[in-house]
Amino acid sequence: MTHRYSLATKVGCVLLLFYCLLLKISFLRDFHKTSIYNSSGHKVSLADFTPSYRYTMLPNLSLCHDSRENKPLMVVTVLSVASHSELRRAIRESWASAKNSDSIKTGHVVVFFILSSPSSIYEVYKVQKEQFKYNDLIVTDLPETYEDLFLKVYATLVFHQQYCHSARFLMKVDEDIAVHLDRMLESWTIDDQASSSLFCHLLRKTPRITDSHHKWYVPDSVWPEPYFPTYCMGGLYVMGKEAGQLILDYARIFPPLIIEDLFYTGIVAEIADVQRIDWRGNIIWKDFWRRKRLPCNGSEPVLFAVHSLPSPGQMRKGFRRLKDYDCTR
Repeated sequence: MTHRYSLATKVGCVLLLFYCLLLKISFLRDFHKTSIYNSSGHKVSLADFTPSYRYTMLPNLSLCHDSRENKPLMVVTVLSVASHSELRRAIRESWASAKNSDSIKTGHVVVFFILSSPSSIYEVYKVQKEQFKYNDLIVTDLPETYEDLFLKVYATLVFHQQYCHSARFLMKVDEDIAVHLDRMLESWTIDDQASSSLFCHLLRKTPRITDSHHKWYVPDSVWPEPYFPTYCMGGLYVMGKEAGQLILDYARIFPPLIIEDLFYTGIVAEIADVQRIDWRGNIIWKDFWRRKRLPCNGSEPVLFAVHSLPSPGQMRKGFRRLKDYDCTR
């Protein structure tokens, strides 16, 4: 009797394990369908430059549409690198957390991370595990180099237009920036022109760099004038859906330029007649840690974004200071 009971128990355990394995395989199959196989080929459309690329992973796209009570007002794409998983985790646990942002909690804002192609089998493995856990990664097969950053930004604009088109706005933000999303939305006046506008820290009369050894060198043959057109500081900008489509449309007439913020938000945006709104008073990128008092408008905090937080610890600490600074004392 004991032997029979023991055998039945073992058989039951084996069947239960087999059932659990089938469930996991089914889940993984569905996960891969939504995360990878929904992607089709795309082409970059610039003058005499039309390389193909693919989104090899897509995030949970239901967040972009009607899965919650509110359609998202804005999709945020954080430009990240495959190996920077701890920095992404710090962002998820700080400014992109529903605990710290009502706009995230309600689905008013959706945050994804966009990566270029992982550089090794180990990075592919780690990215797959991260996607399995969070399902918030957009991964392309583009090279992960500074020279190809303008392609990554192009893929970001296309993602908004084709995969998250219910969102009225796109925020492009670098991974070393903390954003107080609720404060940004509270201070932002969204009028009839907003959809065709860009919002950012504007740079005016920026001199062209003529040192051929400099990272941002631009030769006379590309831009002979001493100054560039007005453009957005590339770390953070918000783009209306109409503005994004205009920039993609007008980019077709230009050859590529590797300084992506100058290219898309300056040269192309000017020709496309995209209005640009200056948020320089709301974004700080110098002296953040040295300042004893941060800027206020009466009793209200003004800042909603902080640059140059390149480590997970700095990201958490920087967002905490941004979130907690008080203008009433």
